[in-house]
Amino acid sequence: MIHAAAASSGRTGRASGRGRPPTYVAVPPYSYTHIYAVDVNDRMQTRKPGERRKTHLIRRKGESTPLPASTTILRGYWARGPPDGRTGGAAMPTIIADLPAAEVSFESTGQFIGTPGWIHERRTLNSFELIFVKRGILPLRVGGEDLRVGGKDILIIPPQTPHEGSGYLTDTLEFFWVHFRIRHWRRSNATGGMGASSAYNDHSLVLPLSSSQMDTDRLTIMFNQLLDIYQMSYPEPSSYCDYFTTCLLYEVASLTGRAAAANSEQRERHALQKVHEWIRINAFEDISVNQIADQFNYSPSYLSTIYKQHFGVSITTQISKIRIERAEELLLSTSMSVQQVAEASGYNDAKYFMRVFKQHTGLTPTRYRTSFTMRHYNNA
Repeated sequence: MIHAAAASSGRTGRASGRGRPPTYVAVPPYSYTHIYAVDVNDRMQTRKPGERRKTHLIRRKGESTPLPASTTILRGYWARGPPDGRTGGAAMPTIIADLPAAEVSFESTGQFIGTPGWIHERRTLNSFELIFVKRGILPLRVGGEDLRVGGKDILIIPPQTPHEGSGYLTDTLEFFWVHFRIRHWRRSNATGGMGASSAYNDHSLVLPLSSSQMDTDRLTIMFNQLLDIYQMSYPEPSSYCDYFTTCLLYEVASLTGRAAAANSEQRERHALQKVHEWIRINAFEDISVNQIADQFNYSPSYLSTIYKQHFGVSITTQISKIRIERAEELLLSTSMSVQQVAEASGYNDAKYFMRVFKQHTGLTPTRYRTSFTMRHYNNA
C-alpha cells in the first residue's frame, strides 16, 4: 500500500515563477457578479443583476490596502482576450491561474496488446508504473514474487523494483500502462484494506499495490483520455498530464476503497447469516445475547446493533419469535399442558411464558388453543 502526500492548495502563497508575477484580484461579495472588462489602469467593471455597473481596483501582490469583509481573492492575473462581438468588440478579460506544481509528475503512457509467445522484458524503472489489465493474463515476477495479473486487475510497481515476465503468453493480452513520479510517498505494510472514506483525504492518497475487479469501463475511459492528452502535448508532457494522472490515481484509490467496503459488508452479512441460523437451531436452549456474542467473537453491544440493522429485529425479539411459533404449533397439535409447552419452547417459567405469549399473540395460551382449535373444526 502506498501513501502519497497531497500538495498544499492555499489561496495565497509564493508564485511558481512561470509567466508574470501573479495578481490578487479583489472581488467584493456580490452574488452572481458579472465581470465586464479590465481597463489599462487595472480597474475592473462588475455588475450584479438589477444594479448598475461598479468599478473596482485590482489589488496587486504586495499592496496592503484593507479589503472589505467577505471579499473573495482570486489568485492569478488578468490578460486580454480576443474581441467579443457580444460586447461591441470590447476585449474581455481572462484569468490565468497560478497553480501549484502537481505532486504527481507524469512521464509516459500507452496501451499494449500482446499475442501468444510474448514475454515481458526484465527492467527496473526510476518511476512508478501502473498497469491496468483489460483482458488476458499478464504473468509477471515483481521483486522476486510471481504474480498473475488478470483482467480487471491493477498493479502498481514502485520505483527501483526489478520486474520481468514469469512466463510466455498463451492467449491475447491487452493492458494500459502509465509511468509517473510522486514527490512525497511512503510504503505502508497495512493489510487491513481500505474503506471508501479512507482511500483519500485532504492530506494523502492511499494506493494499493494491487487490486482486483476494478471498474473496466471507467478506467478504460480515463486511460483513453490520458492517451489523447499525451498525444496532444507530445513530445513534452504538459501539466495537464500531471493533473489527469493524479485524477486517475484518485479514481483507482476510490474504486479500490469502495470494493473493499463492499467486500467487508458482504463478509459481515455472511457472518450474520451464520448467527441467524445458530439462533434458529438453539432458540429453545437457555441462551443469551452474551453467549451468542462469545460464540461468534463479537462484543454484545456491537452484535446487537448490527443484527438489528441487518434483520430489522433485536436478537431477543428473534429468539422470542421462534419460541412463540413453536408454542403455537404445540398448543394446536398436542394435548400438552401450558407448563409442558412452555418448557418445550425454551421457557422454564410458565408465568413468564404466558406473559410473553400474550404480548406476541394478544391471547393467553389457553384462549389461543381454544379459539384456534374451534376455528379448525369449523373449517373442516
